[in-house]
Amino acid sequence: MSPFTHHCTACERVQLIFPTQLAGVAETDQGVVLAFTCWCGAAQTYPLQPADRRTDDVAAA
Repeated sequence: MSPFTHHCTACERVQLIFPTQLAGVAETDQGVVLAFTCWCGAAQTYPLQPADRRTDDVAAA
């Protein structure tokens, strides 16, 4: 996975997030989210897949 930028809700900064900061992936009511720790130490999430586009809802072609 490549680094990505994220606007932290705790420190209010846009930070570059690296794979070493990742904590896990979970499916939530909002879709699939990536959990990670910001450089400031705050737990954050990043949406990977919207809830309305889940793969288990897609019919096989």
